[in-house]
Amino acid sequence: MKKTMLILAAVLMLFCVSGCSGSREWNRPAGVIVVSGEVDAGNVSRISAEKNEGIYTFPLDAAMVYYFDAGDEQSFAGEQNVSSLQYSANIDTRTISATAEAGYIPSGNGDALFVYNLYYDEGDLFFHPSPLLSVEVSDPAEAITVTPDGAPFSMTVKPGVPTDFFNVTCRKGEEELSFEILYPAMIQDYMKYSLPSGTDNVEITAFDANSEYIGRKSFIPGESSYSVRYDIGGRFMGAKTLILDWPPETAE
Repeated sequence: MKKTMLILAAVLMLFCVSGCSGSREWNRPAGVIVVSGEVDAGNVSRISAEKNEGIYTFPLDAAMVYYFDAGDEQSFAGEQNVSSLQYSANIDTRTISATAEAGYIPSGNGDALFVYNLYYDEGDLFFHPSPLLSVEVSDPAEAITVTPDGAPFSMTVKPGVPTDFFNVTCRKGEEELSFEILYPAMIQDYMKYSLPSGTDNVEITAFDANSEYIGRKSFIPGESSYSVRYDIGGRFMGAKTLILDWPPETAE
């Protein structure tokens, strides 16, 4: 939720400065959603998101990003199961583009991803059940980027292994000041992690459910954002971001 609200605030600020009022363009794509497996909608002509406190989500094994103008100078921006997200706003044309990245757990049995444009209509964020395109996940090491025609949104699906736990090691030079094991379930999205006084470098190491090494990332003052991808029961991984809170004496 924090990620969505921060993005929304930034987008709204840009457009408030431009002095433009809200407008409704129902036929313009409001986002993109990538679903693991084709959606079986039966006779339903459109599939709608669930809305809770201004946040839209689909009860699907999927990743999405959206932005739309709801009129009356009210806009919404957000994501689902996205680990990296960047919005760009053009003040002159009053348009938004977005580039997102999501983690995916391959099954090894020829997974198929189905891509749909999202639309907004009078409070309803939805997509039509006819996919724009489908993509086979044939190489478990290859990232796949999809950009539907006519939509300013793109999604990169990056196959990988979900993190079961990760170690946070804080140091001053080579001296270890603290060491802690964290699990994704233990942290909130965009939670601040206070670093000990004197810390001038941090190392975070991720492991899978078999305690096998996944990867390592090092941080110095001024670098504070760590995104962890974890298993939420489907092929698409959940994502949370940990914010390193550097002590005053080492902050830039």
